[in-house]
Amino acid sequence: MGIAAAALTYLSFGQELSLDYLLYITFILFATMSAYNYMHWVKSLNNYLEKKNTEDVSPPIDWTAFSLAFFAGIPAITLLFLLGSLTLLYYLFPALIIALLYPLAFPYPNRTFSSLRRMPGVKLFLIAGSWAYLTFAIPYWMQGAVDRGFFAGEFIFRTLLIMGLTIPFDIRDLARDEKSMRTVPQVFGPANSIALSVIALFSYQVWVLLQFFFYGQHWSHSLALFLALEIGIRLIRALKTNRSEFQVNFWIESIPIIMLIFSQIAHLASSTF
Repeated sequence: MGIAAAALTYLSFGQELSLDYLLYITFILFATMSAYNYMHWVKSLNNYLEKKNTEDVSPPIDWTAFSLAFFAGIPAITLLFLLGSLTLLYYLFPALIIALLYPLAFPYPNRTFSSLRRMPGVKLFLIAGSWAYLTFAIPYWMQGAVDRGFFAGEFIFRTLLIMGLTIPFDIRDLARDEKSMRTVPQVFGPANSIALSVIALFSYQVWVLLQFFFYGQHWSHSLALFLALEIGIRLIRALKTNRSEFQVNFWIESIPIIMLIFSQIAHLASSTF
């Protein structure tokens, strides 16, 4: 997850990378790793607290996830300190609050539990919106860019792209997620969810073409992203026959990395010729 988020952030900065940009990319890498493992740890803790009153169970708490969250959080905080910008801290605050509250369960008078991740239909929007905000919106502001049309377009289509990349993980977790969460695969079924994921990636391909025609994007960069997304679409379509952990955890998660690799190859090729 961390490498994929860092890859998307790198793409947002382009080829002109200053020290601050590199520090922010590295911060996203470690912060995502820390947040992801923190959420796994809290989820395991919540499961234990829910069961301990009705079952005699030993604490199934994922302390490995806690350790990874802690040791990834240290360099993330250090990098944030090195960036030394109060404005950046202000921009990061909403994402930090969402990350902290997302996995927590809150008790209600009827003794049931609820959390942000269990609110029907909210999970996908929270993940996609937060990733788009961290990997595009903040880098865009850091570069001092002011084109509102491009910002709105990229943010919307980046959110759709991340939704498309997230749906396969919901398909993977279909047997484990509570029905009350009403994830996309629970509502529409696995086959239709795969189709929605493909449509999301295709929408970003359309946006890549619009960037080429209307925003002066270099043809080699546009072609690279278009081809990388085409590979991503084929990988998602493969879920129809192969929904293994490896297919989702490795290949689907690697789609942003493939986009970055293709982009870098295109840049080197265009610089050479």
